[in-house]
Amino acid sequence: MMWSSTVVPFIGVLLWTAFKDLYEDRRRKKDDDAENLRMCWRYDTKGKRFEQVRWMDVRVGDILLNFADEAFAADVLLVRAAGGQAGDFFITCAKDGEVNLVRTETCERVGTYGDKGGAVYAVDVTMDSTYVVTANADGSLPDKFKSQSEGLVPNRIMIWQFDPVKRILSIDEQLPMKATKVSIFEEGTVIIWDAEDGRQLKLIQAHQMAITRSMNFTEDRMMMATCSKAGAPQNSAELRRATDVGVACSDGGESSGDVAVSGASGAFEALLWHMVFEEEIGSVKGHIGPLKLAVMTAQHLQAEGLQVELQAPKPVLTDMEGSVKLASASPKTEAKLTELQVSSPCKLSYELFVPRGCVLRNTLYVISIAAFCGPQTKTRLNAAEAVGKVSNMQVYLNRGVQGLVIALILWCIYCATSAEIQGVSVADGRNWFLRFLFYWIILYQIIPISLYVFFEIVKLVLGFQINRDPQMVDPRSKLGATARTADLVEEMGQVNFVFSDKTGTLTENEMVFAHCCVCHDADARDLGDFRQTAKLVEKAEEPPGVAEGKLILSSTQDPRHAEVLWFFVNLATNHSVQVEGEGTNKKFEGSSADEVAFVEAAKDVGVTFVSRTRIPGTSSTEVVLKGPGSKDFTFTILCEIPFSSDRKRMSVIVKHEGEYWCLCKGADNIMGPLCDRPLGGSLGASLTQYSKLGLRTLVIASKKMDDQEFVEDWLVRWKEATVSEDREAEMARVASEVEHSLKAAGVTAIEDKLQDGVPEAITSIKAAGIRFWVLTGDKTETAVEIAKACKLFSDSMTLAYLVNCSNESQALQLIEDAKTTLDGKPDGGLVLDGTFVQQILTSKDGRPMLYELAMASKSCVCCRLSPQQKRRLVELVKDMNRTGITLAIGDGANDVPMIQGAHVGIGIRGKEGNQAVQASDVAVSQFRFLVPLLFCHGRRAYRRVATFICYMFYKHTVLAIGDIFFAHQITFHAKIAYPEWLNSAYASVICGLPVVIVVSLDYDIPDKVALSRPDLYVEGPRRMRFNAPILIAWMLSALYHGGVAWLVPNLTAGTVDTEEDEFWYASCVSFILCVVFVNFRLWMVAESPFRKETVLILLFSFLSLAVTFA
Repeated sequence: MMWSSTVVPFIGVLLWTAFKDLYEDRRRKKDDDAENLRMCWRYDTKGKRFEQVRWMDVRVGDILLNFADEAFAADVLLVRAAGGQAGDFFITCAKDGEVNLVRTETCERVGTYGDKGGAVYAVDVTMDSTYVVTANADGSLPDKFKSQSEGLVPNRIMIWQFDPVKRILSIDEQLPMKATKVSIFEEGTVIIWDAEDGRQLKLIQAHQMAITRSMNFTEDRMMMATCSKAGAPQNSAELRRATDVGVACSDGGESSGDVAVSGASGAFEALLWHMVFEEEIGSVKGHIGPLKLAVMTAQHLQAEGLQVELQAPKPVLTDMEGSVKLASASPKTEAKLTELQVSSPCKLSYELFVPRGCVLRNTLYVISIAAFCGPQTKTRLNAAEAVGKVSNMQVYLNRGVQGLVIALILWCIYCATSAEIQGVSVADGRNWFLRFLFYWIILYQIIPISLYVFFEIVKLVLGFQINRDPQMVDPRSKLGATARTADLVEEMGQVNFVFSDKTGTLTENEMVFAHCCVCHDADARDLGDFRQTAKLVEKAEEPPGVAEGKLILSSTQDPRHAEVLWFFVNLATNHSVQVEGEGTNKKFEGSSADEVAFVEAAKDVGVTFVSRTRIPGTSSTEVVLKGPGSKDFTFTILCEIPFSSDRKRMSVIVKHEGEYWCLCKGADNIMGPLCDRPLGGSLGASLTQYSKLGLRTLVIASKKMDDQEFVEDWLVRWKEATVSEDREAEMARVASEVEHSLKAAGVTAIEDKLQDGVPEAITSIKAAGIRFWVLTGDKTETAVEIAKACKLFSDSMTLAYLVNCSNESQALQLIEDAKTTLDGKPDGGLVLDGTFVQQILTSKDGRPMLYELAMASKSCVCCRLSPQQKRRLVELVKDMNRTGITLAIGDGANDVPMIQGAHVGIGIRGKEGNQAVQASDVAVSQFRFLVPLLFCHGRRAYRRVATFICYMFYKHTVLAIGDIFFAHQITFHAKIAYPEWLNSAYASVICGLPVVIVVSLDYDIPDKVALSRPDLYVEGPRRMRFNAPILIAWMLSALYHGGVAWLVPNLTAGTVDTEEDEFWYASCVSFILCVVFVNFRLWMVAESPFRKETVLILLFSFLSLAVTFA
């Protein structure tokens, strides 16, 4: 035997595996590098300047500078920020432990145009280059600046308003490395020009905001002057003084220096350039560029000996505390600290820390200190260890190969022992062990070395088909499904249980203000539906709720005017929403979609949230509302008591016209006991009605606090609680001192719309025999109504409620009661909540009882669950049903544990970040795409992989049978039955490649039929295509076909003497018969035997056979 016939295929398999692993490792490294090699600004203590470094090079204690829209490279402690009304802020610590941001510099207006003074604007153009981009008034380059490079470089153009600070435009483009001119028109068009030849480079419809006021660029490397109307500015003298720092402006269009100002009405133009010489950079009317400010700040911190002590890193996002002090403060600083009554050291709370990966928004720049880096950051501490997932078909394949290895060992022992018994060893001089090795080499082909290579190729093709499927492309985002791993494709064809999140998965996660019920005296009344419909848009009519609200607020004589106004004032004040834009183009942004919906609803009826401004020297903010009849309301937010999962409410302490108020909103089961009277009557009826409609409800309440001394003392206690060691408990205790005796103002109802096709998708999934569980954090009533809207629960279903449980015995009793309720009911459903799940999952007796109950029901809804409880429910099913396949689908970070715990995890690209997608095995854009993923790709993948495994075992066994029969014919002399070169070609090309092509491209039915016939999916969950009887049947047929292929030619035309030509002639004929039998069997099991690809690849197989013999 030639060693090459065995070694070469084995080396080929190893090389394939090595290159595949190398490809996957390089892809992971590329993803890692995309994160770790990002650049940030870090202060160089030796060079006394900021320089760009990689994220991976940031160390604890480094002073960092971040600009808008940039991510933070580490968990950082904020030191300085651009913000407020045209000002910068610096951290100070008061004696009571409060850390404030105090204004240190102001940016005065450089020039205003027109009759009214306008806000100060800034334009920031950031370039990844050290070369000059400048021009004279005529577009030519001045002598003192030289353009050192040509070509395209990344550019970012941002327009900032400083009064108040907000970014109103950001453009990222590839622009020529030469003089560039930007024109911004009132209607929102931005044109980028080549300042040398006047050629238009880019036209952008950027925004719909008229920009007609004075603009002033104030950044370390870039400066700009412009005007929007013909004529000189009102205070041109101050503009002239700006030329001392390198900015030259024109009066009425006449150029002066390096900047041309267009006098065209309705538009303004500016030449933007890169300042190379640092000595030419100074301050513009007291405002210093961010880079110089950052350098000054870093030098000041070093000179004053800033020392920061932090607690050990912990994974909880809000558990991040420490203290700060100035070890070598100057006399001037000491005096300032004494004036501000600052204690040393003073404590820091988590509000001043920003986790790694967060992106800076609505702020021009931030200076910070790296607190935790690398594995100590919150992101890494919260990253769960990814558990390796292996498909059940892979497990079966491994077991099959292990069985073949055992069979081979037994056969070699049998042959070697038989040779010893018959005295063959004495004749050829080979001992038992050597003969065992010879037979191992002869029959090694029974173990298909190429099996794993071809298996991975098939899965890669199946994953590629998922990625290219047009029926799973979201029409809005234009993104299709993505198989992040192809190893689990066939498991999607065997799913027994689906666990789904609700918000953002079944629903759009787009909150729409639907209804509100406003209290009036002892009664309450619903204002009507606030939702816009296509019919109303067509008729140009307002929703009934909006019209009713406007009507009441338009007349002060209406008896409900005061209550309705106060209700919407509450909505427009008690939130953390930010506002961008002016006039009718206001845009509200916030971390909570519910709050944005509240503010937009208030705006619709005439109570508009105008601005939020931090009051200098304090932690308070000023909120301005514009009410009906152009009446303005100004509220000073003294304190915000944040929402938490335990409190389930949010409050703000405000001061308005000398009066103190506590404004509160929260869940009805929490707010009820806090109100001065029960939430009954028409208000309670509205709560029940809204919940039955599947709407998310909140109670709005408030109270007036008459005792000013109590408020002031309470604020001191609150500030102390925010920096205490047991922070959460202390904050809850102090908050309870004011959150009581509230007067209900009304109830809100928010609709989270179902995604398109969700009811139809769930109906199809249930029709396929798959059990469907919804795991959510919503309250019971809302979750049940959403389940009914999704067709998960039908009106005729019998529901068993297992909720409000306080101990294990009660949980077990609830299960017994549920069994009684569902006994004899063919269509039953379960409703669980977090209290029950917490008790039952810790009970040894309760776990199997819950599983049995779940198996007896069709669907289940689990409410008020934490992320870990979701995962533990998935693991419960996996533990109780070892052969069942679980699938989890979600869109948010709270779904990651569930997705990682299931056999198959599906991530939905949603509005809650991309954590779920990153943790998933397959990513989709809509829940309804789960149906084609299971019924088309999953079902086909299961059928194809099952056929592939059975066929590969069959194919190699057929060829090995000849060696087995031949060993008996020659009394175990250890000789081969087929030529070695035929064995190698048989496994790889002649019979190996055809099965890969056939099972990868074979279709049994069109996708439309598969989607319309959910019952066809049941063969996967029932394992009808791959099980022990089926595999045994394949092996028995291999024994029969292999025996016929060898014995017929050998006994009729051959001999057993390998030295004679007749033997090898019969051996070749036998080999040809093996190829014919194997290919014909493949053609028989093909779903589309007359498909073009199937016929061509079989012809290729026979052609390869002919070439091999030739």
